[in-house]
Amino acid sequence: MQKIKKYIKDKYGLNFSSWIICGVRGHDFINGNLVPNSDEIDFYNDTLFILKDKDFRAYRCTMDPGLHWIMKPMSVLGAARIEEGLYTYQRGKHKGHDAFTQASKVTVRRDKNKDKQWSEEQTSGFFGINIHPRFTVSNRVGINSAGCTVIDSLPDQKDWKDFQSTLYASVQKIYPYVVINKETYEAL
Repeated sequence: MQKIKKYIKDKYGLNFSSWIICGVRGHDFINGNLVPNSDEIDFYNDTLFILKDKDFRAYRCTMDPGLHWIMKPMSVLGAARIEEGLYTYQRGKHKGHDAFTQASKVTVRRDKNKDKQWSEEQTSGFFGINIHPRFTVSNRVGINSAGCTVIDSLPDQKDWKDFQSTLYASVQKIYPYVVINKETYEAL
């Protein structure tokens, strides 16, 4: 965890006196360690952390759209994938459920030709790239993410309830969200 905290502090100048959300793509959190995986599309194979002072919690998630939305994108530009960077999020709703919604623009790359490869072109904006629980019972991402960060937990299950209630219990209104790609983490 020290490696991630040092990276966040050095790159973005953030301290940990308030909650910071951090997603690491292509790594599972096993026995206190981030372990690289294949980062295959349509699986919950990323890790989302919340960090504050000496406290941290880890949750299995996806930071990529499910195969359903790659093949049937909501945008003519293709399915969106949040890019590495620092963004801000706030409490909000996603399809009527408690969630965390964009408080700043996010940068995405898209898969216009549906080949599961992300274009070099980046665009920034308010795209509804939220953080929320999954809503279907499946071990695949499927329809649960069209580009959002989705915790592998139903709204009434332990992981989502812990993530949401921990952040909602704070007085914070805005939460920094740091996205770290697999290659960046492995180079730390």
